[in-house]
Amino acid sequence: MKKRTRRKLKRFFNKHHVLVVLLVAIITVVTMTGGYALLSQSVNVNGMATVKGNQSQEELCAITKSYTLGGEWGQNPYNAIINITLTNNSPTHTIVGWTFRIPDPNKVSVLSWDDTVYVENGYTYVTDQGYNETINANGGSVVRQLQIQVNDPTMSAADVVNSIEILDCGGATNYEVINIYSPNHHVSLEINQLETQLTCTSELTQAYSGGDVYYTIRITNDSNYDLVSWRLKGYYGEGNALTNSWPYQWSVDSDNHIVSITNTSNMAPGQTAEAVVVINQNGNENPLDLVCAGIKSSAASVQSAARSRSR
Repeated sequence: MKKRTRRKLKRFFNKHHVLVVLLVAIITVVTMTGGYALLSQSVNVNGMATVKGNQSQEELCAITKSYTLGGEWGQNPYNAIINITLTNNSPTHTIVGWTFRIPDPNKVSVLSWDDTVYVENGYTYVTDQGYNETINANGGSVVRQLQIQVNDPTMSAADVVNSIEILDCGGATNYEVINIYSPNHHVSLEINQLETQLTCTSELTQAYSGGDVYYTIRITNDSNYDLVSWRLKGYYGEGNALTNSWPYQWSVDSDNHIVSITNTSNMAPGQTAEAVVVINQNGNENPLDLVCAGIKSSAASVQSAARSRSR
């Protein structure tokens, strides 16, 4: 550095030394606060982890809907009899029990003859009628007839059907349920046709003399499916304590020494996600016996994977 440049810098610091010290202090505080927020994320010790995909239940249930008109009359309000067909496109999942809803009863009201149609929290809910609760797999269908009154002059019968949201697709006795177990059988997950088993591993990355051990967990989608969410359970060892974890939503069953993680991000085939847990390893058991699974994005990917396996 040239002498002239050094002299200029020296004069600047002598003149503005209070401002410089204040600026350095602010940067230090912000950096430490961010680091502390990351490292001090506490685990949720109440409740169990759940999996929620970011796709609609209609897509997860593999149900499509269509309709025919059984009659229509009037304008503003417009009245119609609509025959709604629900089709089950899953290759394996027989549906027993279903529910859908129509938004805004002020715009669309549904004539009700029994308690299978009811209004709640700004929606009209429609359930199966018992005799039509079963929708067989691989293209099976049922028809639900409704009489509607449309009070919005901009809406047609097609608009009403398009607004229907599928909420439930119950499982029959032949609903595919599989228990998958961790390598040492400390934990298991019950997965169904909408899920697939994933690979999850742990690696010891740091260890401290106080007993805290940092483990990096890796969850890999080694299936053929695009996933909308995934979940993991791990046994962290009797006598050990889970002291920290990040960056996902966690829950801890301290009685059974099990930690659970939930994530609702998409995961493409081959993609890997990472998480960190800190265990105070006072016990003798090797911690983090892991098992994990993910929710498939739609029936289309299920059918595509099935076709690829059959070739």
